[in-house]
Amino acid sequence: MSTIFKTLGVLLLATALLNIANGSLFTLIGLRLAAEVTPAVVGFITSGHFVGLLAGSFTATAIIMRVGHIRAFTVFAAVASCAVLLMGLVFGAPVWFILRIVIGYCMAGLFMVLESWFNDGASNEKRGQTFGYYMVASSGAFAVGPFLVNLGDPAAYPLFAITAILFNLC
Repeated sequence: MSTIFKTLGVLLLATALLNIANGSLFTLIGLRLAAEVTPAVVGFITSGHFVGLLAGSFTATAIIMRVGHIRAFTVFAAVASCAVLLMGLVFGAPVWFILRIVIGYCMAGLFMVLESWFNDGASNEKRGQTFGYYMVASSGAFAVGPFLVNLGDPAAYPLFAITAILFNLC
């Protein structure tokens, strides 16, 4: 077990920070939208995330192959962070829908990079155990993320800034 943490501990930390940010963002967006728009608009905006995930699952591989894992991960995290900051500055259904697509696309790319790094770093004998740790870090962090909304008002900018910081830290 200690060998896995020595070689892949930083990736587990990046996974945790990414999923804390993602869990926080899902809750933050839901609370903000519930206070401002109708349920149909909430569904429309939140569906943008999955449109971006789908698009990213088909095309992000080409970006990763062209620029490499480190650069791709950095750009995906930075773009997601910028989109979150824009969500805190601008409110409107069409804008938020587009930003959710962008964030979803970046999440697909980030997960591809992380999972391929884990796959590359794990030996055949330890691959299942390694991905088990990855899933615990991922799911546990995603469950912690929503608690960040207790730090402030979902309609205010600071929670968006904290979420963006977490995307940058990952």
